[in-house]
Amino acid sequence: MRKSRKLAPIVNTPIHRAEVLAIEALDELTAKLIKTHSQVPPEFLDWVGADATQFARKLVHQSMKNLDFARDMQSAQAQSTIQRLIHNDVMPLVQHRFVETLTGYSRPTTASPSQGSNP
Repeated sequence: MRKSRKLAPIVNTPIHRAEVLAIEALDELTAKLIKTHSQVPPEFLDWVGADATQFARKLVHQSMKNLDFARDMQSAQAQSTIQRLIHNDVMPLVQHRFVETLTGYSRPTTASPSQGSNP
């Protein structure tokens, strides 16, 4: 019989709570950004899931060193504090990457004039 492994307990520390709120805010704001587009390049979503999420988590860790920020995370203002942080510091990068990726993704591939057919 196979032994079942126990999952590590979820630690509900202020920094963990802040990370969860940051990832939720990033997901929500990214969803609003891509909502109006019928085609979203998968590489953009991969980038958000990996790089933008890591950046948001790193930003939370750095911000928790600020006493005012840490105090806000212990209050009822926690969610709005994180949303403001993500909106101001992460979303400009996400928006830039989205436009950059979408532009490259939707660019038609046609032959250049020098590659056209000549009789």
